[in-house]
Amino acid sequence: LQQDLKDLAVVEERNRLAREIHDGLGASLSSLIIQSEYLTSLAKDEVLLKEIGEIKASAEESIEELRRSLRMMREDFDLGHGVEDYVKTFGERTQLPVKFEKSGEYIGKMSPESSLAMFRVLQELLTNALKHAKAKQVDVRLSFLPERVQLSVKDDGEGFDPETKRPGHYGLINLQERANKVGASVNVDAKPGAGVHVTFSVPLTE
Repeated sequence: LQQDLKDLAVVEERNRLAREIHDGLGASLSSLIIQSEYLTSLAKDEVLLKEIGEIKASAEESIEELRRSLRMMREDFDLGHGVEDYVKTFGERTQLPVKFEKSGEYIGKMSPESSLAMFRVLQELLTNALKHAKAKQVDVRLSFLPERVQLSVKDDGEGFDPETKRPGHYGLINLQERANKVGASVNVDAKPGAGVHVTFSVPLTE
């Protein structure tokens, strides 16, 4: 009973924080979008219009990220749809071809922390494929297996040698730290000139 009460208190506090963030930060971002639309109607200069458009796009992306995080806090986040929507949006925004496949049925339980960790890994890997690997194609696969959920991200970019230390690059360290926090396993298959293939696997609980 004590543990149940503690869990209930945690859920209530999460919901309270979610409301506060939604009403505060969410309202500010919505106001920024409205203001940028108003400025667009006034501006004539092409350079200024482009800058305003980028501000609006950043605000819209931030509010989507906020909504996604709030759903995770409320444990109302559908990982399958969330990953699929993000992959689609990322491809449209960056013009990088990203293929998405999903297999299996989600039959177990995944904590909000695990869902968030997997989603952050996806974001980081897609960003790396675009900015660092200079990939021309990325394949994303989300597999719901009987005892775990597995994310696979493969690109055809420049690749790298995982054994070579690269000062200022902390991607692999961040990846392993995220895995350690949620009891996940991570495998990085990379070679110079042969792209990168990362699998991130999270065990399910009863």
